[in-house]
Amino acid sequence: MVSYLRRDASIECFTDKHQFIIDRAIIFAGVWVGGSLILYSSLLAACYTPLRAKVSSPLTRATAFLHQEYTTTFFWWEALELARKLILNGIVLLIQEEHAFLRLVVAVLLSSCYLTALAATQPYRKFEDYALAVATNLVLLVNFVLAGWCSIFLNIEERSGKEEAITIFGFNSADWIAVTMLSLTFGMTVLFVVLAAVIGAIAAQRRRERDRVLEETNRALADAALEMQGVQCTFLFLDADVLRSGRYDEAGYKTTLPRLQEIQAAHPEWIKRRVLKRHLAYGRHAYRGEILAVSHRWEQPDAPDASGVQLQAIREHLQDCPSIKLVWYDFWCMPQGGERTPTEKVDFKRMLQNINILYLGCSVLILQELSYLSRFWTQFEAWCSMQAAAGGGLGPAPAAERRCTVVPIHQATEGMASELIMMWASRSVDEAIETLASPDVTVTNQSDKELQLYKLRELDSLVQEAVAQCESEAADPALVEIAPAPDRGSNSIFERAE
Repeated sequence: MVSYLRRDASIECFTDKHQFIIDRAIIFAGVWVGGSLILYSSLLAACYTPLRAKVSSPLTRATAFLHQEYTTTFFWWEALELARKLILNGIVLLIQEEHAFLRLVVAVLLSSCYLTALAATQPYRKFEDYALAVATNLVLLVNFVLAGWCSIFLNIEERSGKEEAITIFGFNSADWIAVTMLSLTFGMTVLFVVLAAVIGAIAAQRRRERDRVLEETNRALADAALEMQGVQCTFLFLDADVLRSGRYDEAGYKTTLPRLQEIQAAHPEWIKRRVLKRHLAYGRHAYRGEILAVSHRWEQPDAPDASGVQLQAIREHLQDCPSIKLVWYDFWCMPQGGERTPTEKVDFKRMLQNINILYLGCSVLILQELSYLSRFWTQFEAWCSMQAAAGGGLGPAPAAERRCTVVPIHQATEGMASELIMMWASRSVDEAIETLASPDVTVTNQSDKELQLYKLRELDSLVQEAVAQCESEAADPALVEIAPAPDRGSNSIFERAE
């Protein structure tokens, strides 16, 4: 104003011309205050539909500075924040100066209401932003309250004397109130800065943890998709050293081992989790040197090895094969019983669909007894173990390259073992399907038989793809690292009890 008057000293204060300029200034100030608020509100209102639908549009991207810090429910909060600032910094000054205390009252009431709404709604996406907003508004409210105390102290001092003011407030002068106000402001600022740093660190840790969980979830979903396609499958195995060394006997299992859930509950370190990839199993036989899959018949519906003969045979075989690290035996490595969660049912079904990876890509121990040749699963597993993968698909493996070992148990003889080999070693895929589909080849769950016969029909092409993929890779096969199985039971949708 002084600079303006120096250029045009002809305009005198409190004249009609001066009042005209003041009126115009008030009008433009009102237009700026109301216009900015209307503009913000209009832009945010136009963004309502795409924001609620979580759809990005040119308008939402251009106005992101107005709503990106807030949750979708409170996307309009920036307009309320602007209204608060306009009232405290502009509109409140329209109150006449002789009623200055009323300005403080309005400021205190407005700040109190806003702080209460802020604490109740928590409109910010990030907790640290919310904490900072509460802190700054709390400091502002304290300053307004202390400023009101200063004003009251000075009024009492002016009307009733300083002694009366000191008696009421306990301060010697308004300066002490100002010092207290500054000290509280500084102290609260430091406190909130420290709290903000701590909260920021905690929030950053939470974000990292959330990102880690999200990454693991995405990886798990990708793996699940591959497993449903049969590209790979996650199996549970028993540590071969537990069987080879007889450690199970020391743990109190004298006859045989219990089902998977009981092993996981009592000795989770015995169970190992591993991802087997189809192309490495078929094309490179990457797992045959260290993984043993056992083919056997269930002696009883709820106890495949009630006599313990199968366990003893497996142990003796492992002692002769020190390179084997993992053993797959369905009762110990696939969940059994009826206490199954939906997720566990899906997991079991997925493993069942990919069980051919085990018998086509790993070493196989066949425990043959009198009824072995009457069951679907045992014959299916035996045929798979006598096949070899090549560029042209599956074919009978030469005797020197077979991955299976046949061990007669109970009343079976070496002659029956030879008969098994003669029956299945030279059969093609079509011949195997024809034999296994016969009604005298029995199975507990007919759906298992239908599923595996269906997969046999496409097995040739899958083997060809796996061999071609291996041939195109220059690097050696990278086996997936063994990871401990989670400490939880696992149940199945089917129970392979033969």
